[in-house]
Amino acid sequence: MIVYLLVPLFALATFLLARQVVAEDTPVARQFPWWFLGGFVLRLLANGAIRNLNLFSHGRGSSGDAGVYELSAWMVAQIWNAQGFQWVSAETIDIPEASNAMLAVHVYAVVAWLNGGEMSRIACVGLVAFLAAVTCIHLVRLGRMIGGRESDARVVALAMYFSPAFVFHTADTFKDGLSAFLVVSAVLVAFRLAERFNPVDLALGGLCLWALWYVRFYLVFLVSAPIALSLLGVRQGANARIVIASSFIVATGLVLIATQVADTALDVGVNTYERATSDVAMAWNQRGGSGVVFTGMNPWLAFPLKLIYTLFSPFLWDFRSTSVGFQVGKIDALIGTFFLFRGGRAARRMWDDDRGTLLMFLAVVVPLTVAYATTMANIGLIVRQRIPIIMLGSVLAVRGLPAVKEAGMAARGALAARRRTAGAARSA
Repeated sequence: MIVYLLVPLFALATFLLARQVVAEDTPVARQFPWWFLGGFVLRLLANGAIRNLNLFSHGRGSSGDAGVYELSAWMVAQIWNAQGFQWVSAETIDIPEASNAMLAVHVYAVVAWLNGGEMSRIACVGLVAFLAAVTCIHLVRLGRMIGGRESDARVVALAMYFSPAFVFHTADTFKDGLSAFLVVSAVLVAFRLAERFNPVDLALGGLCLWALWYVRFYLVFLVSAPIALSLLGVRQGANARIVIASSFIVATGLVLIATQVADTALDVGVNTYERATSDVAMAWNQRGGSGVVFTGMNPWLAFPLKLIYTLFSPFLWDFRSTSVGFQVGKIDALIGTFFLFRGGRAARRMWDDDRGTLLMFLAVVVPLTVAYATTMANIGLIVRQRIPIIMLGSVLAVRGLPAVKEAGMAARGALAARRRTAGAARSA
């Protein structure tokens, strides 16, 4: 069985990558890869609970999207066995619910094909758990790249890796782990390009955008922004690079327009947004124990409230649902609130001394937050959608955490100096 080979390989790769990213040689740093290996095993064990326990209002054994993607992947594997490798659309397998996740479906289908055409859920979960680990390892790299301390970057990475929502959605055949991996990878590539232009990184960025189109296609429009800013050299302010990159971006845009790719992408994006914000879609999402109704409110008042729900719900005092999943989601809200607060402190300082880096983060975090806020109708849904927002916002905290510590050390040093001065004066 393929599961006996793939899962150990993914576990070993998780451990080795986590060890490779650690540059410090301290007892705490040496524990880092073992924590990641533990998170990998935790996801394998959690899969049974996800499928068999009453965690949410939709009941025991309900796999939701994960079950749809698993069935779709099995059908794609059967087509491959009969007709050879090919890209299979959701229309071909007659499962429209999988139309916005066909990359995840094909990834799981590869596992099924390697397993003789039969699904191996545990092997798929091993793959998803590995991608979750790589995503959080990328957070460490991002944290160091923007000037944070490695120890603080590791704290952020571990907090995100073990956050309940991320564990849940990377312990089954959902697409959220793949989505977060692609978003964080694209932003990491953007920062590499900002430091030094490399055709390989540019190609990797393009690959991430292509892959996102088949996972959550609207993210392509938002994640493209930091890549474009990196090509413009916003972190260095190099005039020659800005001119060259601007010419390249304009030329690329003209090619897309000439081939009608841009028109097609824009039409798909507009149509999807209209469907997502329609009364029918909002009413559908408001079903269940975690639905939130904003209808009848003044739009100018409703949007700030939706924004708060998007970033900070479920609130500690909210018991609209008594499900275990809803209550555990409050832990996610606390983790996100803490790191976003620290990130906000860092952002204020970075506006003065590192505005280019801050703009690259805001270029994706702010539009993504606004986009999700306009469609906010269900707390359970928004908790999974905002995973990349919380991750990228928390990376900024590596610049906020040292600032707090350094300020405390400076204050303690100043107090000690005053005490020494006062003691010397009394002695005199």
